[in-house]
Amino acid sequence: HERSVIAQVNSIGKHLQVVQDQEWNAKQQLALVEQDLKRNEYRLQVARGNFKAAQKRLMDRVYSIYVNGSPSTIDVLAGAHSLSQVIDRAESAQVISSQDAALGRQALQFEQAVQRRELELKQLKQKRVHAVAVIAAEERTVESELAQQKQLLASINTTISNLQAQE
Repeated sequence: HERSVIAQVNSIGKHLQVVQDQEWNAKQQLALVEQDLKRNEYRLQVARGNFKAAQKRLMDRVYSIYVNGSPSTIDVLAGAHSLSQVIDRAESAQVISSQDAALGRQALQFEQAVQRRELELKQLKQKRVHAVAVIAAEERTVESELAQQKQLLASINTTISNLQAQE
């Protein structure tokens, strides 16, 4: 009986070591998730800042177009005194139009970056919750197995005491 109990204690000890190793791995994973979370939160702040700056530039440009109007082909032709001025004004209008389009694309890219970072942040937070749950479960398993091991050892001690008393 004593050998059987010792074998059970050894088995529990081996399983306990495996569980403790799993708990350690889960804690390491949690630490990595925490690092990723901090890095992503910083990147999200940067992306939000870029997006707000792009929105402001875009709104300033929209306001400028509203107040001053966008140069039309007639404006380009009417204000020019020579063919070279027509060409220069047309090129300027085209450059401004290209810049406006680039500004809009840039604002859209920043908005998409913010959305992507927010999604990554949400996923990392879920991963963190999962890792914490795994650690808690592993800790409960360790506590349970330690209690079981203590109970078996107490049983061995009782058995030994009884055998000694019988001798």
